[in-house]
Amino acid sequence: MDINQYSEQYFKFLTEHFVNSMTAQINHRILENISVEVNKFDIKNQIDQKISQVVDNSIEAYRSADLAGAAAVGQTMLEDFRSESSQFLDTLTTEVKTKVIEEYRKKVNDIDIVSMIQEQSNILVKQSIENGTLNFPRNSIPSSSVNADNLLIKADNILPGVINKFTSTGIQDLSSDCQVTITDQFTILENKLVAQDLEVKGNFKVDNEGAKDFADAVAGLAVAKIEKTYSDGTFDQYVHRVLTKLNEEGIPADKIKIRDKPLVQDQTTLNNTIINSNLRKVGLLTELEVDGETLLDQTLYVRSGKIGLNTNEPLYTVDIWDQEVQLIATKHDRNSMFLGTVKPQRVILGTNTLDQLVLDPNGNIYVSRITIGKLTHSTAAFEPTDNRQIGEIVWNEQPAVGMPIGWVSLGGARWAKFGIITE
Repeated sequence: MDINQYSEQYFKFLTEHFVNSMTAQINHRILENISVEVNKFDIKNQIDQKISQVVDNSIEAYRSADLAGAAAVGQTMLEDFRSESSQFLDTLTTEVKTKVIEEYRKKVNDIDIVSMIQEQSNILVKQSIENGTLNFPRNSIPSSSVNADNLLIKADNILPGVINKFTSTGIQDLSSDCQVTITDQFTILENKLVAQDLEVKGNFKVDNEGAKDFADAVAGLAVAKIEKTYSDGTFDQYVHRVLTKLNEEGIPADKIKIRDKPLVQDQTTLNNTIINSNLRKVGLLTELEVDGETLLDQTLYVRSGKIGLNTNEPLYTVDIWDQEVQLIATKHDRNSMFLGTVKPQRVILGTNTLDQLVLDPNGNIYVSRITIGKLTHSTAAFEPTDNRQIGEIVWNEQPAVGMPIGWVSLGGARWAKFGIITE
């Protein structure tokens, strides 16, 4: 094997070790930088804003649909959620950060770090050559001292010893002093290593500050590439996933706490600290206690010992309106109740859709038939001839001199006159 082959294998081995070691360091440095960048984002505030935006949109939708009650409920729940759900948001924020870092870790594995190392190595080599910082040690072989034209030397013909100004197709020795020492245990480089591409296989350890700068430069390139590729969209993506999960699965009630107590207890009971609401619909109620004004279906109104039907301003104990007609029930005086109307309107009592008793605004009472005790009273224009209960009285509707005031039934269709009218 000639010296070119030895050199090629040596540099290949060296670059493999270097790249593997630097890759591990760079990956670690990238993840550290990503963790720092992730923690800079106020994810908790973003999630809170997203949830607030969803609820605010719902509130505006209810308001647009003239559902002010539902909007008020949403506003109350949003304020309670903001003031009492810090622990829930902290847990959700930690989960999002963990997911984001895990996502970035996957993205880092997809990045071609080796290519970045090679690119950075090429930059360093080029800068060293252009800036003239690539100095050859003392007693090195100047390249101008070797004429490589038509020079063919077999390795077998080279005697042991120092070869000054050595060059070949693959090697050019410009050093003035020993720069590479090879033993059975180590291969030692006495100066800087400059390579267009660097590939290292196996373990590699770098202790100097230059290696740290190199790793920082490559890590910075990787982070910059991640930021350029994914930017803030990654956070929006996870916030969107969180909101999608909330929409599909809802927020666990035991995660939402008000004054350190779950919003819903035993999956059926609301937190007893909730005392204000604007419910639009409930199921079957087994108990209902109301303290204050009550309005049911825009019809029944209750306030301060007064009940209003079709009115929100009852003036009496019971105040019932049907269009322009009013019926009231209220105390008249001591131990007396007034039931009727205070309007100049008729009051009719009846059954089976018949008007049985009519009270007019002038104080008159109208009734077609009335029973006093066991006797029925009615009116007729002529003497009755039908069979009725004994004692039933029919009053004469057309009284005249010589005519009776009325007739009384004797049973068996027999009638007797009473109260003959005289002048």
